[in-house]
Amino acid sequence: MEWLKVISLTSALLTGPGYTNRVSVNTTTGSLELKQLTLGDSGAYTVSMVPNTGDALNERISGALITGPSETLIAGKSSINMTCQAAAGTNISREWLKDDQPLSPSNRITFSEDNSTVFISPVESSDNGEYQCRLSNPVSTDTASYNLTVNYGPDFVAILGDTTAEEGSDLVLYCDVDSLPPAIFSWIVNGTRTDEQTAAYVIKNSSYSDSGNYTCETSNDITGNRVNVSHWLKITDGGNGQTQRQKKASIEEHSMKTGPSRDTQPGALPQRLSPGLPQ
Repeated sequence: MEWLKVISLTSALLTGPGYTNRVSVNTTTGSLELKQLTLGDSGAYTVSMVPNTGDALNERISGALITGPSETLIAGKSSINMTCQAAAGTNISREWLKDDQPLSPSNRITFSEDNSTVFISPVESSDNGEYQCRLSNPVSTDTASYNLTVNYGPDFVAILGDTTAEEGSDLVLYCDVDSLPPAIFSWIVNGTRTDEQTAAYVIKNSSYSDSGNYTCETSNDITGNRVNVSHWLKITDGGNGQTQRQKKASIEEHSMKTGPSRDTQPGALPQRLSPGLPQ
């Protein structure tokens, strides 16, 4: 309920319904006295003083607060509203900011008529950040802040790394992803799930058998989303068309077919020279 005390040249007093002959106001101090109290008199009382010029007196702003969502928010699915209020103050105007920049309306962001509430539907990952509500009137200012967290992802998943590498080299395939909370990783190589559960898949002393398809599987327990991306890796011998293992196997196979050279047999005698040739 609200009492309105109007001070004019005649000090006229206007009272609300049900309070006639039960209320008195000291026009000097502005104090209010209620008589013959009833249960209906319970509640908050507000006094507003208006001078003869008709301009309301301004009360200093204090206790600025933003009330926001308490539930877990998921990008593309959740909608929110944030409300900015003050514990005290009159003739308040409000300005909304995000990360110290003015917050503007869009197809997803709208404001209430008095600018006390901002609506966002649906929320997106770009809505993460600190929101400020700046309250002001002719005699004071106050600011409230609120940190908004929107869970999202995995988004923009990609495997970074070489597509070809020389046999024997060390290399790393890195699974790049944007996710909040951080994504959970799993690596699958040529259809077989590995024990690697980090963003980096490390290959030491690579061999031809390391060639194949590498899949990074990412997931987010909060959003429930799962995204896979694949990467093809080929191990070579550096451009000769054969890996070192292939070359070794080819040499061994040739040796088995032709047998060892006479020049390499222990105790082999030198070849006899043809007659008539210089000694």
